[in-house]
Amino acid sequence: MTASELYTMLVRRYANGYLLAPQVPEHAGFDAKSRLDAVAIATYASRGYEIHGFEIKAHRSDLLRELANPQKSAPIVRFLDFFWLVADKGLVQAAELPPTWGLLVPRGNRLQAVRRPKQLDPAPISRAFVVGLLLRMMRCGEIDDVASMLAAEYERGRLEGIREGQRRVDDQAVAYELTALRELKTAVADFEAASGVKIERWNGAQVGNALRLVLAGQAQIYEKHLSRFALTVRHILEQVDDLLEQEQGQISGGGV
Repeated sequence: MTASELYTMLVRRYANGYLLAPQVPEHAGFDAKSRLDAVAIATYASRGYEIHGFEIKAHRSDLLRELANPQKSAPIVRFLDFFWLVADKGLVQAAELPPTWGLLVPRGNRLQAVRRPKQLDPAPISRAFVVGLLLRMMRCGEIDDVASMLAAEYERGRLEGIREGQRRVDDQAVAYELTALRELKTAVADFEAASGVKIERWNGAQVGNALRLVLAGQAQIYEKHLSRFALTVRHILEQVDDLLEQEQGQISGGGV
């Protein structure tokens, strides 16, 4: 269900005895940073002229951002008697919400209160908020305009989600690089401890060249040892042959 469909249900629920305004800012003016998707004011004294605020969520990702930063709407919530979340069925469990929030979900073509909100202790309403609220009320009957505003708000949230996803990817890349750097530092420290050679920025290439020469020199030493061993073996074999010839000669002479 879309945000505009949920708002249409909200209009139907508060059609009698309330004045409903969409996209209410914290104050009049273009510099308002906080706004609610809707605000309703009771028109009957028997209801105490109570003020209800609403956040409409049609997507789980948008809802999670709201739950992660409930203070975002605090500049307006401080004027409210009650605060509601309006969400598609199955999008959220009541237990996930802050303890003062109420929850409205669709049932047929109307909204049902799954959980009633707790009454807040509102601050006196500022003139700036009243002006912003009245300006929005002037357009409360323009459903098409409201749908356009909610669509724009959804697009803003979607782009914000994309940017947040990119930030998380960047953070993961940085974490991977940091892990690789720590592993490299550990390997260098192990080499320094085993070799007794301290590797600094200026002598890294020198240490590498020295190691290559050492390894090459070790190969030459092994080759010399093998050559000497081969000569020794050949010399022993020659001595064995001489002894065998002498033995054969003695046997032959003794038999004549």
